[in-house]
Amino acid sequence: MKYCFLTFDIEEFDLPFDYRSSIKEEDSFELSRIGTKIIINILKKHNIQATFFVTATFAQKYPDLIKELSEVGEIACHGYSHKDKYTDDKIAFKRIKDAKKELEKISLKEVIGFRGPKLKSPKSRILKDLGFLYNSTSNPVFFPGYYNNLSESRKIYKKEGLIIFPISATPITRTSLCWYFVRNFGLIYAKTCSNLVLFDVNYLNLIFHPWEFISLKKFDIPFGVKNNTGKKMINFLDKYIKWCKKKEIKFITIKEYIKKVNS
Repeated sequence: MKYCFLTFDIEEFDLPFDYRSSIKEEDSFELSRIGTKIIINILKKHNIQATFFVTATFAQKYPDLIKELSEVGEIACHGYSHKDKYTDDKIAFKRIKDAKKELEKISLKEVIGFRGPKLKSPKSRILKDLGFLYNSTSNPVFFPGYYNNLSESRKIYKKEGLIIFPISATPITRTSLCWYFVRNFGLIYAKTCSNLVLFDVNYLNLIFHPWEFISLKKFDIPFGVKNNTGKKMINFLDKYIKWCKKKEIKFITIKEYIKKVNS
């Protein structure tokens, strides 16, 4: 059996600040709220589940939406705020501890998974000490100015007692299935890379964001960041899900996959 971990980072849309642009705080949350509702509708349409890495700040603002998300998948932790950085271990421990507690209080579910904001992670022992079972922050590719992780494994592995679920990349070339590349290069790219990934593992781990399902044309951000957002992204995901189903790839949460492996 082959599996797909469809994962979404449910966060406030603060990306314009990375490019010396701006957005009102209320708008940054509202835009992602609308995108999250679209994601829920897509998942319900196809009767599949996904894994949601949620910031505590987003969950606090929309608790009812988080409860709705928990009905169509797994709630995992994306830190307290999307602005968080984990350069100080003590601060990281407290922020993530508070985030986990808040998410569990709102969702009424145990939170065992973590993905760092902007794919930046604290030390594994911090997450292990806080009761997390897995970390899905690793992006084992090279992308100039952002990531140089070619030395990291592209397969699931354990680190200091924590299960690491890297974002999918192809063998040898390390071509990425990360959101930016998939959305810009389209369905043929996604299908081709997915087939290559599945050559030597039995799972796909894809990452998207709710704000990708809203048109970002009006924002003063790089073309590649806003290209193919909105309706084009909705159509892409719809077609990709259908393709996966045709290939008998089962959509499953990361938590459920861990249960299957350990059963």
